[in-house]
Amino acid sequence: IKDWDSVLATHLIMSLDSYDDANRFTMRRANGSIASPTQVLSGEVLGNLNWRGYHSGGAFATAALVAVTAFAAENFTSSAQGSYLTLSTTAIGSATSAVQALLSTAGFLGIGHTTNTGPQSQLDVYAATGGVLTLSRNDTSASSADSIGKVQFWNNDTQLTTQNIFGYIEVQAAQAI
Repeated sequence: IKDWDSVLATHLIMSLDSYDDANRFTMRRANGSIASPTQVLSGEVLGNLNWRGYHSGGAFATAALVAVTAFAAENFTSSAQGSYLTLSTTAIGSATSAVQALLSTAGFLGIGHTTNTGPQSQLDVYAATGGVLTLSRNDTSASSADSIGKVQFWNNDTQLTTQNIFGYIEVQAAQAI
């Protein structure tokens, strides 16, 4: 525990240094005991990084407010160890975190999904009232017909010598802003 009177980048609680190799921070999970470990089972937490803040009630939060959590997606064997990650945050005005995004066993990113089977494509936006993907132009002005946002559909066929755009959806400004 360290008590500093300011916030500086040089105030380090922990530093991992490695020379001639990569740093590793490894969390390991087993069931059973040290003397007799057993396999990890589907749905169990493999590890978790979480953040908790000190509140006006005079204590630290008792549960994670923001978390990155790794789960086993199947019962682990020597050749099958499927796993996935969740990202959790706490809404303004609340003290309870909820899963907001999930990186599935297939590598699919599900925003709004809370289970490994949720995301059905590389990027899957889900909401009870309909998923929304927002493309924003960060500019104070746009001329008529300027592109506001574009979604492109590419072909990366290895038989072709170049990538080809199959099509796109583009929104253009109808008038000058």
